[in-house]
Amino acid sequence: MPEETQVVSAAEAFEREGLFHTAQVATIGRSGTVARVIDDAGVGSVEIVTDYEYDDYDEEEYPVTSTVEVSPGDVVFDLDNGLGLVLKAAEIDGSDFRFDGEIVEGASASELSAPRTIAVNEFGDIVEYKAETGELTAVPFERNHGLAFVTADGTVASKLTTQSLGGSFQAAVKKADDVEFDMIGFFAAVNEGLHNRMEERGDVEMSMKEAAYMLNNAIEVAKAERVSGEQVSVEAGDMRLTAESWDTALQSLGEGFQLPHFTSKHELRSLESMVRGLAARDESMVKTARQIYAPITDTPMEDIRVYQTGRQSEEFADDPTATVAAHFEAYLERGERVEIPEATLRAVGRVYAPERLELVDIEEMRVLFVRDHRADSLYFMPKTPVLEAKPNYGEAAAPSM
Repeated sequence: MPEETQVVSAAEAFEREGLFHTAQVATIGRSGTVARVIDDAGVGSVEIVTDYEYDDYDEEEYPVTSTVEVSPGDVVFDLDNGLGLVLKAAEIDGSDFRFDGEIVEGASASELSAPRTIAVNEFGDIVEYKAETGELTAVPFERNHGLAFVTADGTVASKLTTQSLGGSFQAAVKKADDVEFDMIGFFAAVNEGLHNRMEERGDVEMSMKEAAYMLNNAIEVAKAERVSGEQVSVEAGDMRLTAESWDTALQSLGEGFQLPHFTSKHELRSLESMVRGLAARDESMVKTARQIYAPITDTPMEDIRVYQTGRQSEEFADDPTATVAAHFEAYLERGERVEIPEATLRAVGRVYAPERLELVDIEEMRVLFVRDHRADSLYFMPKTPVLEAKPNYGEAAAPSM
């Protein structure tokens, strides 16, 4: 007779296999945002997209709409797949939908089902225990999509996406006190496994490597904040670089400043817009960026200017002297190399491993050269910046006498 499967708990199975970093997750079904909460008894129906039909003649997909009767308390969704959905007020409490906060317009929501417990193995893979078979199955982490960490009452702690591991971790760690497992330990195990795979197996795509670096950085920032109390603000300070200070430093470079393919000083982008985009995607990266620049300059990070060219453009340039790298070599000849502080190197190491990182003072400008797999970049900042207070446009105008 075949042996009966011994059914044990996931925790017991994982412990038996030495897998201690476990988490409670659920499968994500439909997800999207709240488009509207019906609060007007006078609203009788709404029109939503229920399907898409392909037109062979136009070779285009066209939405198919339906009219749905609604009542006060009903919730209308814009789903991520482009469809619409109406959840009736009477269905909300018993549904699998979980909302990120209050049920208001713009709130995110996910349909969670199949709650289960997972663990992480030595390669950062997601391991699941099948109680009906008694088996443990592992899937490489980067192939896992559609999971959400949940608290004991089923509330979403964070969606788990391989495209933004750092963001997933940060969303989850904010609720770490509300979940029944070590959030930092779990993600640290994922991170360690991914780095092991990069070093030993070499089958991780570049996008996944970048995600792993961002996760590593997010973990280090969270540890510093939660354990040592080290706080770094995401927001910019109250001071800014004066226009005169920037112009003076730029003009001091003289004719030697001319960059490859450079036609306008507007091509020197300030980091301000880049910082805003980064903050929306990963706050811990902004905090680390501040830790990178603070030891090497008093120029506010947002006022640092950057010039980049892709590595392919650099490698296949018609004139090898007309590249960003060659331009920086000329700076080194004219200027004075500056030792990069250890604090900056530590912060950089949390984010990624550049092929080259050098700092030089030339005339009234300090220039940081960074080479990675994507681009060669020059970061410009005045050597002795002059700052001024930012105007407070929120202050009311002084009353006239």
